[in-house]
Amino acid sequence: MKPTFDLIESAWIPCVPLAGDPTRELGIRETLLRAHELREIHDDSPLVAVSLHRLLLALLHRACGPTAPEEWGRLWQAGRFPEAEVNAYLEKWGDRFDLFSETHPFYQTAGLETKEQHTVARLATELASGNNPTLFDHTADELPPQLAPSEAARMLVAAQGFSLGFGRSGQATIGGQDTTPPYSADAPLLRGVTLWLTGRSLFETMMLNLLPYSRPADDLPVWELERPYDLRDKPSARDREREPARGILDRYTWQSRLIRLLPEDREGQVVVRRLHFTQGRSEEKPPRYPYDYDPMKVYDRDEKEGDRPHPLSHHRAAWRDAHALLAMESDAFRPAEVVRNAGTLVGRGVLEPEVRYGLHVVGIASAPAKAGKFLLWRHDRLPLPLALLQDADLLDRLGRLMAASEDLARAVRARLRQVCESFLSPRAGQPGGRRPEPGDVSNLADSLDPHRPYWARLEGHFHRLLQRLPEDRDAASEEWLDAAEREAGRAFVDACAKLGTSPRAIRAIARVSGFFSARPREAASVDMPAGAGAANNPGR
Repeated sequence: MKPTFDLIESAWIPCVPLAGDPTRELGIRETLLRAHELREIHDDSPLVAVSLHRLLLALLHRACGPTAPEEWGRLWQAGRFPEAEVNAYLEKWGDRFDLFSETHPFYQTAGLETKEQHTVARLATELASGNNPTLFDHTADELPPQLAPSEAARMLVAAQGFSLGFGRSGQATIGGQDTTPPYSADAPLLRGVTLWLTGRSLFETMMLNLLPYSRPADDLPVWELERPYDLRDKPSARDREREPARGILDRYTWQSRLIRLLPEDREGQVVVRRLHFTQGRSEEKPPRYPYDYDPMKVYDRDEKEGDRPHPLSHHRAAWRDAHALLAMESDAFRPAEVVRNAGTLVGRGVLEPEVRYGLHVVGIASAPAKAGKFLLWRHDRLPLPLALLQDADLLDRLGRLMAASEDLARAVRARLRQVCESFLSPRAGQPGGRRPEPGDVSNLADSLDPHRPYWARLEGHFHRLLQRLPEDRDAASEEWLDAAEREAGRAFVDACAKLGTSPRAIRAIARVSGFFSARPREAASVDMPAGAGAANNPGR
């Protein structure tokens, strides 16, 4: 008997109920029709979490729209997704949601064979496979993990969005026809952060990211295509020919890899250990056409090199870039459509500006100048007062307040370097005294690390800033600047304390002030933060 796994009815999407019950796995139908009873989709991998949201959004667009803000408002007021429309769509396309179908395996390529079979570790950036760089795993190809169908389905969906490029793709045949894919390319979500808004239930979360959208006729989710592999990259004299994005549904169900899972029966249970895997479809970089932009990404504008997804830094939490993630259209940023749409709905009176929702930020950080070496993934959650999205002055102020805190961080570092110089060479400032090597100063300053505690302590203050800013911008700004100054001084003192209490350390510290100012003390307004000062006032 051939294996089957029906994703519409079988349990595989990890959902957290509103009632506080433990996380449980549900099928697609139950997830959508009970979305108003669920708190969220949660997976240990944030790459899986965001990928599942995009899959369900594509389903909802086809099942119930909306095509205009008015339709969106009616869906929102209903408080739940329409059962008749959802069921009708799932019944029509139900045969395309079998993970092991021979003719239309879900998110895979029927009839695909590659010269070599790969382990299922190829589905996840964080697992080891071959010689690829990994985040946390030491899986060996000789001892491949085995996945239950539910696990394989989740990893398959994430792989289409987050697979790493670099390297030669395997020779393949599709239905007996030979094909030579070009070199593998990054999947569309791999670079830059991906955002989604969250509400008080999964229904609200899906609605907040469900854009009013009049779909072009050729914009279809992958399961509605008879031959989805026809959109794959084709080799050419100029590397490859690409099929441009056709719309939002095309982007949400993008097939960056041609994959076919190979189910096995092991002791009466269907598992997946191996698969066929090769390059599929890559996106245009930089974006040239409207649908080259992903609705869940912010883009940094660059006149010379074109727009690029706003990156995730391995040493910088997402909240420090909140002014960029929430930015309106400008010469510097192209906002994420899901964020822009929320602002539009506030402006139309459909959403209330006083309500606070959430913003999820997911990304993978690579090593500087080593795009193929991943250091970590990050999943940050920020409070999101909707009033911010309709007030350019508030967003500008938020940006300037964040810039002031960055100035303070640089001031702490500069002041600490002075301490380190005096500590390493106590006679450096005297005639004939030797100045220490700059590299030695940097290494010592790095070991004392004032930035990590500074930013860690500021994060709680930042959440309060976001909540207070729409209510009383001046008071909230003063609170933030006070907190930033206080934490800068505290970080400096704590870093210096690591030098110990020897006379040499005490003398080095005594020569440098521990007072930091983010604006002139006499200023009555914080409309123009002056940046971190270097006031020599050891009394603060």
